[in-house]
Amino acid sequence: MIIAKFKSAALAVLILATACDTPRAPAAGDTTAAKLAGAPDMQRRMSEYTTVQIAADTTTLSSSERRMLPILIEAAKAMDPIYWEQTWGSRDSLVNQVNDQGVRRFIDINYGPYDRLDNNAA
Repeated sequence: MIIAKFKSAALAVLILATACDTPRAPAAGDTTAAKLAGAPDMQRRMSEYTTVQIAADTTTLSSSERRMLPILIEAAKAMDPIYWEQTWGSRDSLVNQVNDQGVRRFIDINYGPYDRLDNNAA
C-alpha cells in the first residue's frame, strides 16, 4: 500500500514536470547563451541565487518508506534531463557555447539562458 502511494506520488511529479510551460524552443543557430556571457549584469543576476543545504528527518519514516527514498531520488535524476530537453533542448549544445563558468552556472540553475527569477528574461 505504501509503495503504491509512493508510485502515485512519483507519477504525479512526473506529470507535473512534463506539463510545465516552456519559455520558447531554441531556434537554429540560437546564440542566446553567447549573449549571456557578455551581459554586464550577470554578476548581479548570480548574486540573487544562493546554495542551501536541504536536510530531512527520516527517523519518523517506516523502513519501507526509507527504502523508497533512493528510488524517488533515482526517478528525479531520470527526470532532470527530460526537463532540460523540454525547457531548452540539448543542454550540452547550449553550455558548450559559453566559456565563462559563472554563465554556465547560471544556465544550469535556470535550465537554459532564461532568468526564471526575472520573468524568463533572456
